[in-house]
Amino acid sequence: MVKENFFDDLIFYDKDNMPDDVFNMLTKIVKFDTFHPSFVASSSKAASSLCAWILAVYEYAKIARSQKTKLEQVKTYQELYNKRQHILGEKRIKAEKLRGELSELLLERRSQTNELQLKKKRQNNFQSTIDKTRSMLKLIDDDIRFWQKQVDEGKLNKKTAITDALLASLYFCYLSQFNIDQREKLLLNWQTKILENILPIQSNFSPLNIIINQKGD
Repeated sequence: MVKENFFDDLIFYDKDNMPDDVFNMLTKIVKFDTFHPSFVASSSKAASSLCAWILAVYEYAKIARSQKTKLEQVKTYQELYNKRQHILGEKRIKAEKLRGELSELLLERRSQTNELQLKKKRQNNFQSTIDKTRSMLKLIDDDIRFWQKQVDEGKLNKKTAITDALLASLYFCYLSQFNIDQREKLLLNWQTKILENILPIQSNFSPLNIIINQKGD
């Protein structure tokens, strides 16, 4: 107590930064039953006040150290939290990028689907046109075969055309003067006894086939 500025040192003691060796030493001292103001007061009231001050500073330092540990833990957790937030932010950015890419893929897929449907519709239209064309070609082919047959028959009957026309004319010239049996008999006589000896005659001659020339069903 005789030290100069002793009380100032006590008043302004840096209790927030008590050295570890001092704190460890005080931890041992405060455990003594005799280190108590009421006990020390029996010997010296001044020493009793100093003992009370030491106990108070020690309790403060103990709590401060506990709080410091907790603050350090809070700081550690805060740093960990900031790190996790940073990682989360990076993942969020990556997720946004992936979502954008996915949206582009969906739009591309939708466009491809629409294009595919359009191509399928065009294909169906082409197939319908092809089917109609085939039907038309079949009808044309039937007509071609029919008229080719007519041409072939015309070529075969070319030699008998004059005789056929003559027989048909003779047949209908007498249409009103003879009955059917008489006309058939007269036609046969003309064909077998007169004309075939002079001109070629169509086999299975029929006057109706001469005057009627149309495509059958």
